[in-house]
Amino acid sequence: MRSESLDLLRFPLALVIVGIHVLDFRGFQIDGITVDTSGYRILQFMYNLKAAFFKDQSVPIYFFISGYVFFLGRNMNAGKFKTKFKNRLKSLFIPYVSWNYLALFLMLLAKLLVYAPADNTASELDFSVGAILNTLWNTNMGVINNSGDTAIVPQDFAMWFVRDLIIIVLTTPLLYIIIKWAKCYVVLSFCIVWIYCWFFESMFWKQMSVGYFFFSLGAFFSINGRDMILDFKKFSIASFMLYPLLGMALFWSLEYELSVYTALKCLNIICGLFFAFNLAVYLIEERNVKANSFLAASSFFIYAGHPLFLPPVQKAVFTLLHPLSEPMLILALAVTFVVTLAMLVGAFYIANKSWLLTGLFIGRHYSGKRRIVLESGITDTVYYKKI
Repeated sequence: MRSESLDLLRFPLALVIVGIHVLDFRGFQIDGITVDTSGYRILQFMYNLKAAFFKDQSVPIYFFISGYVFFLGRNMNAGKFKTKFKNRLKSLFIPYVSWNYLALFLMLLAKLLVYAPADNTASELDFSVGAILNTLWNTNMGVINNSGDTAIVPQDFAMWFVRDLIIIVLTTPLLYIIIKWAKCYVVLSFCIVWIYCWFFESMFWKQMSVGYFFFSLGAFFSINGRDMILDFKKFSIASFMLYPLLGMALFWSLEYELSVYTALKCLNIICGLFFAFNLAVYLIEERNVKANSFLAASSFFIYAGHPLFLPPVQKAVFTLLHPLSEPMLILALAVTFVVTLAMLVGAFYIANKSWLLTGLFIGRHYSGKRRIVLESGITDTVYYKKI
């Protein structure tokens, strides 16, 4: 049940992230015409719905899964940590480096071959050793350093999750000791820090705090030998009631009282964790819903690759459809989402044919055969076979 619920969640969570980023814009240009979407009521409704119910919900669940499966087996020792670190080198670090430098290569091609003749952006590139290394940490100090974005993200911006997860994994021996000693109190401490960081402008510390809180929460269940499915089911009715109610409250706050949004959002992210797993268990037990093994296996590829696929697909769709009215704009967004997703699933299918590509960009090869052992979060699934 635990394995099936984790697999059932992976693909929908990846879809939510892609959908959120499809909606992450407030205006655009077509043939020199600037279109401001602020006056579109239906689109504004979609923005608020996204912010209330879906934004910031998927990644905390991925962190929780990562913490839970990292410590499966409970009793850790030096040998087990060594094996875990070796596995994470393949499933986290190598794909992290590969995706970020692929993103850099594609952006350089766009700048040098497409945009450079018009705006001479080639002169703004920095190929120093520090800039090349910063591609993996902070793109604002990287090779292409003219974005002006205040967020500290790598070149493939979605991979901030993997970057932070690598940092957390490196501290797992210490985390294991303090969770064994302080038990739920250390998780509560991380929760307080996470809520505190929500009120800061620093996106990096907000991201790190959410990682440590939800990773340690998952770790707490494994280290103490607790069955998360049984524990979560105790709160199934509460989660089915509170998550939509808090979502509606968040929706209201975006319209009338923005000052309470952050506090409500923290509560709903926690409720969303319980809601997601309880919903998965309900669908499996009561509706006999099964995860599609191929789609579950493609989740990490979709998550990591969508920042590379989404911009050109959106540009092509908008150029083709010329969405100058609200209905056409909503249609363009829907087409962008479907085409991006289809291309990512297709690309995963092709990449999975090559052991080299799966080793570089996924860290696992999809074999179609179900395995029992889980290893880490979004990057691992019972349908992968080790390289």
